[in-house]
Amino acid sequence: MKENNNLYLIERQNRILNLLKERKRVTVKDLSNFFKISEVTVRNDLKELARSGKIIRT
Repeated sequence: MKENNNLYLIERQNRILNLLKERKRVTVKDLSNFFKISEVTVRNDLKELARSGKIIRT
């Protein structure tokens, strides 16, 4: 089950990166609504993407 969760996490983070490439800027609320997940989960994803150097949060 954990493997499935990790796969979804990676897939979701890749989709976040793709959305950012298309739109240049998105809000936590936008992402929360788009993925139908909590804003806390979105923030955790964004923190991980920033930590790994894939995005710069503003």
